Amino acid sequence: MTTLPVEGTPLSAGPGEGAPSTAKVAPRISRLGLAIFSGPSLPISALGLPLSVYLPEFYANRIGVPLTLVGTIFLCVRLADLSIDPILGAVMDRTRTRLGRFRPWMIAGAPLMMITAFMIFMAQPGSGAAYLTVWLFLLYISYSILTLGHLAWASTLASSYHARSRVFAWIQGGLVLSSVVVP
Repeated sequence: MTTLPVEGTPLSAGPGEGAPSTAKVAPRISRLGLAIFSGPSLPISALGLPLSVYLPEFYANRIGVPLTLVGTIFLCVRLADLSIDPILGAVMDRTRTRLGRFRPWMIAGAPLMMITAFMIFMAQPGSGAAYLTVWLFLLYISYSILTLGHLAWASTLASSYHARSRVFAWIQGGLVLSSVVVP
């Protein structure tokens, strides 16, 4: 069975990074472990293309919200999300549970993203701009929770620059794979 180092466990830093001599060295993560860990990047990325390409047209033509208003809503929601991400990151960094700092956020973010994605893509004609604004805002919050939690957790899994690069390469590979498969 492939195991990942316990999230939040201090790992040794690389040479010249000021690591204490008694720091714990994380074992090398297997390819299977990296594939499993990078798994959440697939559905997270899969949502991006339909959200930005198909959703505006859907709300303009099927729901009846003018396209300029849809664009304005997207802009305002993304600007609000921009200010919320640093706050979420700070709260995540201060989270201390027996599950670790980031796992609880991913556990909470996944069902929230599923519910908000369902609500935003299954809107009925006449739902309107307020409906889009609320559900789009909640969708981007859940997206931020999952993405920030996943990437922050990934940064704690490896002790050296090269090992962290390997972890993030697998995550990026999942993002690319998803964007190629989904359309």
